[in-house]
Amino acid sequence: VMVVGDHVLLAAVLQQRAGAGQHGIVVPLRELAAGVAVHVVVVDDEVGALTLIGIMLERGGFNVLKAKNAADALAVLDQHLPDLIILDVMMPGGMDGIELCSVIRQRSDTAALPVLILSARNDAASIMRGMDAGANDYLPKPILHHDLVAKVRNMLAQAETS
Repeated sequence: VMVVGDHVLLAAVLQQRAGAGQHGIVVPLRELAAGVAVHVVVVDDEVGALTLIGIMLERGGFNVLKAKNAADALAVLDQHLPDLIILDVMMPGGMDGIELCSVIRQRSDTAALPVLILSARNDAASIMRGMDAGANDYLPKPILHHDLVAKVRNMLAQAETS
């Protein structure tokens, strides 16, 4: 993401449109603040949590793509390159959120994306495992709407400057 005056050039959109002969898209910062063209993938096996997190982010102005497990998340990532990924730790089906974070970091297309782990597991060992796997941050559930939206905005701002 590159800020020019009061506009922002979104790198993810730039990458997606490069094959179509387009060189990026310019979005006014006020639209970015409203969440236009900012995509977040949320991965959580609990439908209620997935829905609630999705609603919080949508109310914060973000476009949300949802996945119920690691396999679904990887399929979503094969089709869409988001601006940020939020993972739950405990998921059935073989790969948990921490293992998924490691896979995300190993993929060339997603290695640099900000990853937030949002989990009910908030013991020191779980937090360290998540951070060691490559998460940018780790927050405990439950989380308040304004805390989640603020954290996502801060992580996106940090990703812009790096």
